[in-house]
Amino acid sequence: MRRCRNGVGKKPALRLITTNRALLSQHLHRVTPSMNGHNLHFCDQTTRRARDILHRRLDLDDPADPRARLALDVLIAATRCAFDAWAARTDPPTPASLDAELRAAFAAIPGGLTLAPVLRRTG
Repeated sequence: MRRCRNGVGKKPALRLITTNRALLSQHLHRVTPSMNGHNLHFCDQTTRRARDILHRRLDLDDPADPRARLALDVLIAATRCAFDAWAARTDPPTPASLDAELRAAFAAIPGGLTLAPVLRRTG
């Protein structure tokens, strides 16, 4: 059987196994500090490599330019929000529902970057 990303091209039973593994992994890293630490380390290393690629491919000559890192960190935060929302759903997890959560989280990025909250009055 040909392996594809995100369950595309897989048989339905294999998509379900992959979806359940992703959900279990999401839960495991939440309740196991060492697993969460490993995930954070992996994410940091991947982000550094991606940032280096962006600096080489884009016109970002200054290595101290924070824009590439900020852009990557926003995408990572949106992905984490999507996975948290997906894991909290009451309906059975599916690749389509994860896709919907990712799209919703990415669509919220502009509003998150321009958020100007008004403080509530207390008392």
